[in-house]
Amino acid sequence: MKSMTGYGRATAALENATVTVEVNSVNRKTLDLTVSIPEAWDALEAAVGEAVRRYAARGKVHVRIEVTGDSASGPVQFDEEAASQTFSKLRAFAEGRGIQFSPTAELIWQIANAQRRETKLPEIEAAQTIVLPALETALKTFAQMRATEGDALMTDFLNRIAILQ
Repeated sequence: MKSMTGYGRATAALENATVTVEVNSVNRKTLDLTVSIPEAWDALEAAVGEAVRRYAARGKVHVRIEVTGDSASGPVQFDEEAASQTFSKLRAFAEGRGIQFSPTAELIWQIANAQRRETKLPEIEAAQTIVLPALETALKTFAQMRATEGDALMTDFLNRIAILQ
């Protein structure tokens, strides 16, 4: 007997980044799979679904694949030229309407943050060779947790039957 709830996690190194794969589930009559994956790797979603179906036929299963790297822990990188252009356009917009333009630190932060440089993800071909094995590891941990919890539920169930008898 397997529990419907479970959790598995795995990490793997990919170029200058770390890939983290998390799988969790709760009870559901049918398989309801959701996948959260970086947009650039959307093509991996079908392979993720196939892998999950080897381990779970029922349940609300959520797979989250996240990438963090040196750029995430290092200094924030802004596209200064784009932020400067946006700032200048905003100043001209305000002045053209006779509005005093007194930018605050918060406004400057919002403009700069909107112009943040995106972290470039490794190509999908390179990612696939790392992500899918990490997913497999997370799914094995997930399946083991479901089996362990299922054994505990079965023991409890049998004990309750014995009490009722």
